[in-house]
Amino acid sequence: MNEEFKCPTCSGYIPNNDNIGAYAGAISRKDNKTEICSACGTKEALEDFEQHIKKESGVAWQSTLTEEMIAHLDANEVSLLINALNDAVAEICEDYDIK
Repeated sequence: MNEEFKCPTCSGYIPNNDNIGAYAGAISRKDNKTEICSACGTKEALEDFEQHIKKESGVAWQSTLTEEMIAHLDANEVSLLINALNDAVAEICEDYDIK
């Protein structure tokens, strides 16, 4: 396979192993320029999300999603998951009056 589509984080393919090179991957939050696979992009987003929740609420949040659990999701499913998590956090923040 073309090394151009290798994820530098996990060595999987961009955007994912089922759609190699079909569309762009995620941009790493670590440097805001490196293209990574969708699963690693989701993992970085969830890590940032966890840090944000800890910072804003003081509540420890532990992800039960692992790389293995999200690696099989397609881009649409990843978007749906992230949107659902954002909605859940917004609701929790509203319930506890967290700004």
